[in-house]
Amino acid sequence: MSLDIFGLSSMLCAYATSPAILIVYRCTLALGAATLIPTSMSIIPVLFAKGTALLSLTTASGIQQKEKCE
Repeated sequence: MSLDIFGLSSMLCAYATSPAILIVYRCTLALGAATLIPTSMSIIPVLFAKGTALLSLTTASGIQQKEKCE
């Protein structure tokens, strides 16, 4: 459902006729994106046997890379 909201909002943004309508569609786009990330993170361990370890490893390496850049 979150992917549907994101995709539909993205299409509506492309055909917005005024800046106010574009802002409304961008807000719904953000709502779809905000619900899409937790959904994908909960699906990974279900689909892949070692998904939890892989998700933890990639998250930790991303945090580590961020600390190096700062």
